[in-house]
Amino acid sequence: RYFTSGFPEAVYHITGHCSDTIVVVEDFLSTIKVSRVAQVMPLWGSMLPSNRIKVLSDRFTNLVIWLDKDKASYAIRRAQAAKPFFDDVRVVVTELDPKCYTTEEIKEILNA
Repeated sequence: RYFTSGFPEAVYHITGHCSDTIVVVEDFLSTIKVSRVAQVMPLWGSMLPSNRIKVLSDRFTNLVIWLDKDKASYAIRRAQAAKPFFDDVRVVVTELDPKCYTTEEIKEILNA
């Protein structure tokens, strides 16, 4: 588990390959794994508030939300809220957390 103090929603730690698509994940380990194939940002939790969606839309044209499986319904609701701000919004739902997949598997999942 992680201990976070302060305001993690104010941190935009974006890493990975430059792209017009941003992938958001829950934690930093998932960020490291996904950043090998995409531009990614950890949410430091699972919350994706509207103000964060707006800030990301100023820099990116596409959004991929890849949260843990238990947050799938939340991710779908946030994707609906994000649609007016992005050209394309996708939700990735997998059996395992992003950090549990190999680089090749992540590439296949994101290109599906």
